[in-house]
Amino acid sequence: MDFIFVLGVVLGLSEGIVNNMGLVFQKLAINRLPEGKKVTRGLLKNKLWLFGFIMNGYLSMPFAILALALIGPALLPGLDAFGLIFLAIGSLKILK
Repeated sequence: MDFIFVLGVVLGLSEGIVNNMGLVFQKLAINRLPEGKKVTRGLLKNKLWLFGFIMNGYLSMPFAILALALIGPALLPGLDAFGLIFLAIGSLKILK
């Protein structure tokens, strides 16, 4: 296999993991909010939720762009779906 292709696949898998771990952090922050508190203000002040938002929206982007450049747009959605495994495991740990 070509090294560029393997690097693109690894970057695609990394993008899926980082993207979905950001969602896990956001879910964890939402579940920790006390009942009756305003959700929007509570989340915008919550560092864990903001970190998850940054992971989901911005930290995964360089991985996706590089993977798109190396392997093309046809393979990236499937590789991105690999991160759903981490989302499912993280959600199970949060909800017990």
